[in-house]
Amino acid sequence: MVKRHVDFIENGKKRKTTYKKRKANILNKLTEITTLCGVEACAIIYSPYQEGPEIWPPSREAVNGVLRRLQNMPLTLQTQNALTQEDLVQKQIRKMREELREQERKNREEEIRAGMSHMLHYGPGLLYQMSLEDFNDTAWVLAEMEGQVEEALSKLGRGNDGRRENHQPSTGAATHPADDAAGGASEWET
Repeated sequence: MVKRHVDFIENGKKRKTTYKKRKANILNKLTEITTLCGVEACAIIYSPYQEGPEIWPPSREAVNGVLRRLQNMPLTLQTQNALTQEDLVQKQIRKMREELREQERKNREEEIRAGMSHMLHYGPGLLYQMSLEDFNDTAWVLAEMEGQVEEALSKLGRGNDGRRENHQPSTGAATHPADDAAGGASEWET
């Protein structure tokens, strides 16, 4: 679904045209959902474009029936799924903050991995510039990587010690080159 930025329409003529189109769409959707799904629904719309509220369905008795049913429910059920504009904005803010935290975590993990790669290629000089937080984050990334390696090994049929389970030596056993010349076997044989 495409997210749109929704702001108040300053131009009065455009605002009225948009209102009419959007209202028709809402009422059409209400008709569809009540018909297709067999649910009860109503709408009460107050606008500056007509006197008094506009109700849907047009029958006042049907609207009153839905409202009575709502009022007879316990307050907790009445408000369970109701959202005010403020609630909706707060929900969106929470979601965006969660996404931001997740992206910051991913960025930090990539930063740590890049530092580890740098140390592997150029030596441990970077260690002397690391803070305690850097060490803790590096330990966390290494633990994550260890878990991924263990998972991959278990999928390959290897135990936690990295050796193949039920390993059978191959028929062409590898020997140390010096043993080949002497004609004997050594601990290099598998």
